[in-house]
Amino acid sequence: MNLLLENGLPEEIDGHPISPDYRNMIRFDLILQDEEMSEGEKLYLGLAQLWPSIPQNAEWAVEKLLWFYGCGRKAKEDGPDSSHSNKPRAYDFDQDADLIYAGFYAAYGFSLTTTPFLHWWEFMALLSALPDTTLMGQVMRWRTADLSEIKDKHQREFLAAQQKRWALKKQLRAPARTAQEMEQATLERVRRRNEEVRRLMEQESQKGG
Repeated sequence: MNLLLENGLPEEIDGHPISPDYRNMIRFDLILQDEEMSEGEKLYLGLAQLWPSIPQNAEWAVEKLLWFYGCGRKAKEDGPDSSHSNKPRAYDFDQDADLIYAGFYAAYGFSLTTTPFLHWWEFMALLSALPDTTLMGQVMRWRTADLSEIKDKHQREFLAAQQKRWALKKQLRAPARTAQEMEQATLERVRRRNEEVRRLMEQESQKGG
C-alpha cells in the first residue's frame, strides 16, 4: 500500500476494525523480544494489540497482524522475529526509547508521549527517515553499516567502534541451515504456530463462555 494515496493508512482490514496506533505495535515488538515465550504465545498476545475484537479465523488474524506489523509488506513465512534475518537491526524500542523520543522531537517538532494518535506505518516511516542531525539517525546508520564495503581504514575503524558502542543487547541469530532445512523448518514452524494460536484462542473462548 502507498501512504501517499487514499486509505494509505488503514484503520480496518477487510472490514474488521483495528487499533493502528504506533504504541500497540511497539508493545507487540517488545513481546516478540521475550525469549521466555513461545512464538504462538507471542502472536496470541499480539492479536490483542491489533484487533479490538479478535477474528475467529486465527490463521487469517495472525497473517494480517504480521502484514500490518510489517507496514503492508508481505510477512516472511519463517515468523515475525527479525532475529532470523541476516540484516542487522537498526533499533530497539526498549533500549533506544529515549533516543527515539529525542530524535522525533528534534526532527519533527512533536512529542511522542503527548501525541494522542500516530499511525504505526506513519511512525515507522518517520523513524526510518530520522536525519543524521539526530543521534538516533546516526546510531541507526552506524549499526546497519556494512564494514566490508568501507575501503577507508580510518572510517572503517570509526564505524566499528561506533557499532561496538551502540550494539544492541539482544542480538539473536538463527543457526546456519541449508535451503531445504530452512524450508522444512519454516513449514513446521507455521503449522505449530497456528495450532498454538488456535488453542490459546479456544481456551480464552471457553473461559468467557
